[in-house]
Amino acid sequence: MTATARRPLLRRLPPLALVQLRLAGAPDWPANPALAAPRFRTQLRPDGFTVRGTIQGRRLEVTVALLGGEQRWVVDGRAHAEVGTRPAAPGSS
Repeated sequence: MTATARRPLLRRLPPLALVQLRLAGAPDWPANPALAAPRFRTQLRPDGFTVRGTIQGRRLEVTVALLGGEQRWVVDGRAHAEVGTRPAAPGSS
C-alpha cells in the first residue's frame, strides 16, 4: 500500500509504501513495514505506480500497471495488492 497525506502541507512529503512479503514457512519481510517504509521510494503515474527499495541487503522492485477497463496480473509467486483513492478531505477543493 502506498499512502499520501490528506493535509495540504504534508502532501509535499513523498508517498510512503507499506510493503510486507509473506512466504510459507518463512518470517514476514520486512518484519515491521512501517519502520521499513522510509527506505522505499514510490513513483506514482496516471497508469500505475512503482515501488523500489533496499532493506537488509535485499532489493525489491514492484511495478503495478493500471489499464483502463482491463485487469491483468503477472506475478512471480503470490501477491496481494490494493489500489484505490481517498475521498477529498473536507474543505479542500
